[in-house]
Amino acid sequence: MKILIEASRLMFAGNDGTKRYIVEFLRSLSEIVSTSHKDLEIDLFFNYREIKGISDFKDLNSDNDIYTPTQYKKFSFEIRHLIEVVKYNVILFLRTYLPESAISILKAIKRSLSQGDKLPDLNDYDLIHLTTPQSSHAFINSDVPMVFTLYDITHILFPQYHLKDNIAATQYGIDISLSKKAPVIAISNATKKDLISRYPSLNDRVSVIFPGCDHIKFKPIYDIDRITGVRNKYGINERRYLLSLCTLEPRKNLVNMINAFLMFKKENPDADLLFVIAGKRGWKIKDLFRNTDFRSKDIIFTGFIDENDLPVLYSEAFAFCYVSHYEGFGLPIVEAMSCRTPVIYGNNSSMPEVAGECGLAADPNNIVDIKDKYELIYKDHELREDLSKKALERSNKFSWSDNVEETIDLYREIIRGTPRIAGSSQSINVP
Repeated sequence: MKILIEASRLMFAGNDGTKRYIVEFLRSLSEIVSTSHKDLEIDLFFNYREIKGISDFKDLNSDNDIYTPTQYKKFSFEIRHLIEVVKYNVILFLRTYLPESAISILKAIKRSLSQGDKLPDLNDYDLIHLTTPQSSHAFINSDVPMVFTLYDITHILFPQYHLKDNIAATQYGIDISLSKKAPVIAISNATKKDLISRYPSLNDRVSVIFPGCDHIKFKPIYDIDRITGVRNKYGINERRYLLSLCTLEPRKNLVNMINAFLMFKKENPDADLLFVIAGKRGWKIKDLFRNTDFRSKDIIFTGFIDENDLPVLYSEAFAFCYVSHYEGFGLPIVEAMSCRTPVIYGNNSSMPEVAGECGLAADPNNIVDIKDKYELIYKDHELREDLSKKALERSNKFSWSDNVEETIDLYREIIRGTPRIAGSSQSINVP
């Protein structure tokens, strides 16, 4: 069975939740297909609109006219420590998030095309999996069965948190999925509920397949040298700290989380606690840095975090704070729990079903409530220890191998023309 996976997000120079989802999914997919599903042939599709945004694309300007929105190339990589081009028709595997990897991919395409290889036709495939609705336009005229992964519909629920172009592109992709009556993968029961509420015709076509966690990478870190190195790298001293990790944008509710922390410090002046805010700047966030009250010696903005440093920051955090206004799933919640770190999360959308009883829920719009949760986790050591143990146990319920196996099952059902009765795919208890 030949499957084409739209993976244009891999060309994106950022490292948002969608890209991390796709990379982890492909990593696990390549390993599982190569061992237990050898009848599957997987190719990736890259959209020119994403490719042309890469800063180093100038290196390929000599013949970049070959890249159009609907052209793609069958090419492959051997699974090794570094990306390496090998023979035609082997599963593609991407091991890194860095944009340099995208350049390697482009050069591989360029080299293959220069050797006279023909571009395959969309009709060569049994199934197309679109991992980002924004790239759906490339497949509008295809009659090949499709499945769409939809992470949330925040562009509808919270348009104020999005740019106009992204709203239009996301909605266009959803409209295509509706017009083709394609099955949909939702990454949480909350996302499924929102989708069906907005689009009742999807009721029998939405399957919930939860994202996973790389438990080899995300685990409690006790190596003193590694811990010291990461703390020094981001200007964090030996004090205890609350951690927030996200792209800095309004939906993440950083203003209220910071104000709650300042209130906590005012009411507990002797509390030896920092607030570390990790992540790159996103959109509509100027007010966050204009507020002089946020320029505190107890608040640290680290900027972008290297992927390999995340387990240390999670492990060292006194608690992970993710009191967002809305999440389709919230990968950082599971990653933090996998590092044995309790979570303070928003009491909305998917976060309660992900964190369960392994954290403390807070109202994102209530600064006092958020502050109270900071205070509770800081003062009640027995509670914190109990939540830490539960967090680690619960994180094990989220597995990328389970995600991939469920997705492959869905692929086969769609290709056979016997789609499942849509429902939640994994037995994770929702409180």
